[in-house]
Amino acid sequence: MQDAIAGVPLNTPSTIKLTGNIADLQTVEIPEGKKITLKADSAVTLTCPNKNTGGYKHFHVQKNASLTLEGNITLQGAHYGNNAQYALYIEEGGTAEIKNNVRITGFKNNYHGTVCTAGTLIMSGGKIDGNKTRYGGVYVYGGGTFTMKGGTITDNDAVNHGGAVSVSGTFNREGGSITGNSCSSEIIYTESSGTVNNPHGYTAS
Repeated sequence: MQDAIAGVPLNTPSTIKLTGNIADLQTVEIPEGKKITLKADSAVTLTCPNKNTGGYKHFHVQKNASLTLEGNITLQGAHYGNNAQYALYIEEGGTAEIKNNVRITGFKNNYHGTVCTAGTLIMSGGKIDGNKTRYGGVYVYGGGTFTMKGGTITDNDAVNHGGAVSVSGTFNREGGSITGNSCSSEIIYTESSGTVNNPHGYTAS
């Protein structure tokens, strides 16, 4: 997959079709200037290494890069103990979108969220479920933005707070479903620097 990404031109939207499962997936970098859509028409599971080592990322979206996940793609995590493990990590200036039928599940570690953004994250579909981390399903760093337009965040457990979403940056709630998550405090946890915009009054549990 990394070779396919390296082969597409800079600053040109490019779609890469996924056609088979990948076990022991090493971190996939989306470099600066790449605009990648990964799409699967039939079920594909991308499984992280089942090793208790830190710093693992399924996908790392760098500054001025973009990644769209679309179709029947499952990002499958593992138990990583106290070490960092991210399904999706977006740097400041990077952009990612989770679309219909994508599933992010099984990420269990005592670190930040399953999906972490210091850039721009959009969820228009898909599901983030069955994860257990320090700050729940999605962690928004200061300066980062998470806009939820659709999809589902459910059955996630935070060791600390924010079973569904923890916000140091900005969370725009425009749709979607947040239900069945658990933590020791608020399901959507807002730190002192964070902002939650929920003009339609969507609920969360």
